[in-house]
Amino acid sequence: MSTTKNQSIVILSALAAALTFATPAFAQLSLTAVVDPADGGSVAIFPNDEELVAGQLVTLTATPAEGYTFLGWEGSITAEQSSITFEMTDDTELTAVFIEDAETYKLNAFIDPSGAGTILRDPVAFEYDPGTAVTLTVFANEGFVFTGWVGDVPEDQDANSDSITVTLDSDLDIQATFAAGSTLDDSQSGSIGCGSLGMISLGSMFAMMFATGRSRARRN
Repeated sequence: MSTTKNQSIVILSALAAALTFATPAFAQLSLTAVVDPADGGSVAIFPNDEELVAGQLVTLTATPAEGYTFLGWEGSITAEQSSITFEMTDDTELTAVFIEDAETYKLNAFIDPSGAGTILRDPVAFEYDPGTAVTLTVFANEGFVFTGWVGDVPEDQDANSDSITVTLDSDLDIQATFAAGSTLDDSQSGSIGCGSLGMISLGSMFAMMFATGRSRARRN
């Protein structure tokens, strides 16, 4: 009887020793969090205690720097979300991995004056990869005449053409300009009389008398 009791005591003592060794009460643990690459972002630790103990809950939040995107956590824990909460059960090492954003360029196309026409771009995108060729085509609204492109217009493109193609190697600003007036539709028959105006200089205002008898102002 005493032998069984002694064996029970030995077994219980051994089990208690094993449990104590595996998870010692209030054991101090280390938490190491690094950023890859070093300038890719930052990591916030809460609570930011110098000494952490087993069973303590810890939250890590990764914040990317400008021009970088957070990819995920590597190391003792793997996760894709930028903020993770876990229980400290052992010394922990984590790496917040970031990737540099791909370089893109913007093409800003404006109408002057506003409402005078529209610009269609092909392909349509808010930002473009370097080297992308984009075609801009302008359409005048009724009562306006397209007068040309200004801004970052390539030298090999005709600024007076209603369609130009640009290649994105930087951010570009291009403006389509218009003047009040109207265009003559050559599909309709009729005649134009200049009266006694004689030679008309560029930029002058003159009256056109159509066969219909209506007069319209037009800028040459």
